Amino acid sequence: MPIVTNLSKLRKPAISFDIICKHILPKNYDISVVLSNNKATKELNKKYRNKNKPTDVLSFPISENMGEIFINLELIDKIAKEKGETRKTITTFLLIHSLLHLCGHKHGSIMENMEKKLAKKFDCVSSI
Repeated sequence: MPIVTNLSKLRKPAISFDIICKHILPKNYDISVVLSNNKATKELNKKYRNKNKPTDVLSFPISENMGEIFINLELIDKIAKEKGETRKTITTFLLIHSLLHLCGHKHGSIMENMEKKLAKKFDCVSSI
């Protein structure tokens, strides 16, 4: 079961983090999900990706069976408003996207197809 920590000052979206993580990740995978804001993801994005701007989500594989995800609720609210979606649907998609990265998937048609199937299963947007 994931450990979800809300460091943002925003309300945690009502999504089934544990069910989604359990469905996508291998057994015995330890995952931490940090709900954060623009400031935190900008610092991490600069440090680890050399991009001086906030981002919606970052995935960090720590070991073969452990990872951490940072989800920027502040930026998600902006994206949701622009797309006419909810925080819940955008957050769910970004969680799926991040979990697939932690499983070793790279951007491309295979990952996009997996995202579409999982988006349908978990009732969220299929891309952003």
